[in-house]
Amino acid sequence: MTLRWAFEYAALRMVWLKVLEANAAGMTAYQKAGFQDAGRLRQSGYWWAALATRSSWTSSPTTS
Repeated sequence: MTLRWAFEYAALRMVWLKVLEANAAGMTAYQKAGFQDAGRLRQSGYWWAALATRSSWTSSPTTS
């Protein structure tokens, strides 16, 4: 619903999100929602006081 609104009503061309790789459940949910893995930012965030890798995800009208 949110992605449909973004593309149909707000006329966005792409939606991005970032998630820590330790959040496997979140990444699974984003993939089911139509997002695709777009890359990694190594050691770009913190998880339990340790450096963590962030994964960037994107969705566009053709992938959702």
